[in-house]
Amino acid sequence: MTPTHRIFPYNDIWLDCVNNNLMSILISHNSSFEKLPLTFKTQYWKKLINQTFPEDNFESLLHQGLMLPKVQYDTEQLYHYLRFEDQLLEQSDIPFLDVIIQSALDKKKYVFLDVDRFFYSSGRESGKIHFIHPTFIHGKCASGDAYTVIEDCLSPGRMHDYQTPLEVIMESTQYLIKSGKKKLDS
Repeated sequence: MTPTHRIFPYNDIWLDCVNNNLMSILISHNSSFEKLPLTFKTQYWKKLINQTFPEDNFESLLHQGLMLPKVQYDTEQLYHYLRFEDQLLEQSDIPFLDVIIQSALDKKKYVFLDVDRFFYSSGRESGKIHFIHPTFIHGKCASGDAYTVIEDCLSPGRMHDYQTPLEVIMESTQYLIKSGKKKLDS
């Protein structure tokens, strides 16, 4: 599948951050994929929480992505339509990371790169906590200094178009390699 198609965030059903992005990819190529989640096996989980929340705090939790009850979708079918390649990144790859990502995009591939949201310029975790998350890169900004991604960093459970500066990706990748967590999926 080629990243030449315009990708829109998929928010019809919340599967999870990766699978919602995979749905975005499939739908960009054929709109009939919008109905694919209707065929997924589904489990509904009822959680009892022995905790009360003040009215104002509960509203805050809802806006931050508190999702009750839990619904578990079997998304295995998504993987029948896509092919994945993993690439481990090493310290020596850091100076060439932009070239590696751009090369994958030039080969008409989509890229999922683990990025630590601590290094993001905005979002819930920005500068607060280290939260390693697979980031869906589907293009590069015209200026060349940022990648176009679809992320749920602004509000959990809701995908947004987002611009991630190259320096954030470089800094995060450097941190992750030092931490021993280094993967690029395309």
